[in-house]
Amino acid sequence: MMLPVQGPQNPFGDRNRFQNQNALAGHVEEQSMSEHAFRAQHLTHSILGYSANPSVDPNAPAILGSIESAQANKFATIDTLRATRSEKRELKRKRKNRGDLSVVDGEGAYAGPWASWEGEEPHAHFLSGLEGTGDGDEEEEEDEPEPTVIPRKAKPKRGAEGQETSVFHGKSLTDYQGRTYISPPVAEAPNLLQEVGSQDCFIPKMKLWDTETGQCIKRFSNGKIPYVVRFNPDEDKQHIFLAGMSDKKIIQYDINSGEITQEYDQHLGPVNTITFVDENRRFVSTSDDKTIRAWDFDIPVVIKYIAEPHMHSMPAVTLHPSKKYFAAQSLDNQILVYSTDNFRQNRKKRFAGHSVAGYACQVGFSPDGKWISSGDGEGNVVFWDWKTGHIKSRLKAHSKVVIAHEWLPHETSKVITASWDGLIKLWD
Repeated sequence: MMLPVQGPQNPFGDRNRFQNQNALAGHVEEQSMSEHAFRAQHLTHSILGYSANPSVDPNAPAILGSIESAQANKFATIDTLRATRSEKRELKRKRKNRGDLSVVDGEGAYAGPWASWEGEEPHAHFLSGLEGTGDGDEEEEEDEPEPTVIPRKAKPKRGAEGQETSVFHGKSLTDYQGRTYISPPVAEAPNLLQEVGSQDCFIPKMKLWDTETGQCIKRFSNGKIPYVVRFNPDEDKQHIFLAGMSDKKIIQYDINSGEITQEYDQHLGPVNTITFVDENRRFVSTSDDKTIRAWDFDIPVVIKYIAEPHMHSMPAVTLHPSKKYFAAQSLDNQILVYSTDNFRQNRKKRFAGHSVAGYACQVGFSPDGKWISSGDGEGNVVFWDWKTGHIKSRLKAHSKVVIAHEWLPHETSKVITASWDGLIKLWD
């Protein structure tokens, strides 16, 4: 017990390291064993009843546990134990020959797929309780009591009868007059298609009004909801207008005939804005698909496609007074500027500092083009310097979203704002 471990010693090691390895129950030894070897020995001892002795003592037995089981299995572990071919053949059950089709009864009769297994005794089934069966001299065998089998209740199938249930989550099954929820309505000829309460409904129609008389001149509809309508600014094309629809198309109508003369269907989402540029020969459209597309008027082919991974939807676009740029309100709280000749972004002009996420707040320009403005979702109107991009002032105009605003063309220091609070205000 007090002798050192056999073998060469490390001359550079600590000589006192063996003093703490002696215990009352034996000598403490360091062992290194892989996880696979440990699991194999553990399972072998649990299943077969023996395992290898990890002790380094030469006098200790090599096997711990059942020596007979170890000898019978040739000292194999659970991961190396394999059945021999003879054992596999003995364990494998063989099926009897199917027989000959021409033989009906007796030896070699055709059994087909109903052939029994070798070593399986055939069971004879006798009919009891019928007249003329069996000889009267044979002794009647005593009926063995049949084992009582408790039938298991089958699980009810989904949708079986009697399984319908309902839960009422209201406070009372009846109203203050004692009527249930399935009572017929008392109103005469109710309009079931009418919207209930104060819900809003967008009618899929476009109407042309006379601003002097207030009369509706014509109606246009293709069955979809229009999001934006723009007339062609040219004097000779005042009878043509474009409509951005909810079905991802831009429809071109002729007021004189009332017919659709052209369709632009390259967008992948509802169309939000339409802006005429380049002396009204082209127009730019934005959509919920987070792209900007440029078109030649009356030609349904995209001439410029702008889409970047970092781009957001731009639900409001305004043309600069110089006609050289257009500003787009991006829903990531910034205003981006693009040129109207090559439709490239002017990265030197970026206006931020307002919160418009989720709102299509209109972008505005002063008549001289020196100031750019926008409403936000907090009721403010923010003014930027067009050249520097710095915020000039911030005006608290309304208590809710400032969705639109316009600069007066003649009195250039005044601005009109419109908000979701139902008010229109004039500011100086």
